[in-house]
Amino acid sequence: MVRQENISIGLLELKEANTKKELVGLIKSIREMEITARDNYRSDARIFKNEAIKKTIIHIKEEEDKHIEILETLIINLGGKL
Repeated sequence: MVRQENISIGLLELKEANTKKELVGLIKSIREMEITARDNYRSDARIFKNEAIKKTIIHIKEEEDKHIEILETLIINLGGKL
């Protein structure tokens, strides 16, 4: 018997995907979470005056950009639409 577990990422709970369509849906959900995080980091970078903090936040935002790009590539390669 296979045990199915859900994975929680922040407020997002992921369930096992049994079809390609379900997998694309899960990846899209993760992508939306990454976009929200990126937008929040972008806003945060404007708030701080300390250059070291600002530089770190910008670096994290750039990492989120990379995650979004990877997820978009996965969605397209699986036949999904953005």
